[in-house]
Amino acid sequence: MLIDTRDAHLANREQLRLSQPTAGIIKTVFPEAETFDAEVSGQNGSANITVSHPYFGVNSWLRCMPEVGTTILAQKSEEPAQQQLMGYVARRQGELVKKSLNNEDTYLFRELRPGEIEAQSVGRAYAHWSEDGDILMLAGLLEHRLSRTQQESTTYAPTHRRRLPRHDPTLLAHEERFGAVKRKDSSKPYSLQEYKQDGTNYQYEYGRWIYDDAGKMVSMLHEGHTYDESGNQIKQGKTNRLVRLRRSVGHRQTGTITFDVDEDLNLVLVNTSKAKTTDLDFGGQNKIKLAAKQLNFNISQSSTQSFTNSLTFKAAKIRANSTDVGFGSAPTQPAVLGNNLSSTLLTPMIQILATTLQVAAADPALSVASGAFSAASSSLSALTSNISGILSSQVKLTA
Repeated sequence: MLIDTRDAHLANREQLRLSQPTAGIIKTVFPEAETFDAEVSGQNGSANITVSHPYFGVNSWLRCMPEVGTTILAQKSEEPAQQQLMGYVARRQGELVKKSLNNEDTYLFRELRPGEIEAQSVGRAYAHWSEDGDILMLAGLLEHRLSRTQQESTTYAPTHRRRLPRHDPTLLAHEERFGAVKRKDSSKPYSLQEYKQDGTNYQYEYGRWIYDDAGKMVSMLHEGHTYDESGNQIKQGKTNRLVRLRRSVGHRQTGTITFDVDEDLNLVLVNTSKAKTTDLDFGGQNKIKLAAKQLNFNISQSSTQSFTNSLTFKAAKIRANSTDVGFGSAPTQPAVLGNNLSSTLLTPMIQILATTLQVAAADPALSVASGAFSAASSSLSALTSNISGILSSQVKLTA
């Protein structure tokens, strides 16, 4: 009877031992079946165990697929008869926290305060929810912080992109870019993007391309190191220099107005649309000053300039190249050509009159008036030398 009681006690202890949680280690993971094989202490061979997620509800869940090599606690169940995952075992948390705090380990393992949450994937995708209400997310070199304490959102990344629903990865449209320039990989345009470099230096840009649903450009801003969709640097057509700033607005039907600044700071404004008006209104109290080395105006039809009080030109040389030049409120009288008037009319006429008076003074029949004729002839001859004084040395006309 004593032997039967002892055997029953041992059998009961063995049953309790088998039903208690035991340690194991994951050897193989089957994500498609959400199971894994594990070597469990006290059991021959491997046990296939269903993954137990942190939470799995009807319409909400927190899922996590364990890694190979993870230590677990497993327990046998009677219905159904199989091993069940009871939890994961981690015995080095305090050691890792201490090493991280003492800078003895480069592995990020922060000290969590009560109520804080931390998550990290095998690829080092990381998130931390602090007790202050701040959120930190890391993905390699990328960093995103949502700070409730500072009331700001901060993002660190080599390239920032925002894309709209109609975005095409092969075109610069329906998107915004800031940071290092990336353009499509010629061998895999839909899957990879490659950084553009000038030697060993990366290129940087800010761009915003807005298009309508029909694919027509509405507005565009591109500055910095500008590259087109194919990865070619953009040059200004009139200066043949690299563009550093381009601002374009599309016409509702056809044409654009484009403002360019190139790498030498040349400015080019071109309007290819049929716009009727370009109105620059600086207000009635402004003083406009324009300084340049050279100023050219090319007007295809007409130009009207109105000055209420006065207009003053100061120049070493002024030329008006036109077939019809007028001065005054109603210019209708033709101008006189000074050289032609003096050389072909006034000088010959005075010389003829002076000669005629000299001949008359020598005629005996006119001896009574000979003195007057001689005086008049001398006066006319003196006037000849003064004719050149009527010509302006600054204002000239074209025949």
